[in-house]
Amino acid sequence: MYALPNAREDGLAAATGRPKGQQVMIAILIGLATLLLTYHVIIAIILLAIVMAIMSWLASNQFGGITGDVLGAAQQLCATGLLVLFAL
Repeated sequence: MYALPNAREDGLAAATGRPKGQQVMIAILIGLATLLLTYHVIIAIILLAIVMAIMSWLASNQFGGITGDVLGAAQQLCATGLLVLFAL
C-alpha cells in the first residue's frame, strides 16, 4: 500500500489514502515483535516477504498498481501462509 501506486483514482484503495512512513515503520515493528514470539521467525519473515513480492509483482503487471481487493488478498494470503506454517 505504501510502495505501489493506485490502479484507479476512484477505487477503494485510493479512498483509504496513503500511510505515512512513520506509520509504516510502526506497523512493521509491531509485526516483527509479534513474530518474535514464535520460534519460526526467520521462516515466517521469508514466507511473508515472498508472498508480498509476488502480490506486488502481480498487482503491478495485471492492474498497474494496488486495489482494495489486492490489499485484501495480500492480507489473506499472508495470514493463511502463517497458519499453514504454524500448523506444520
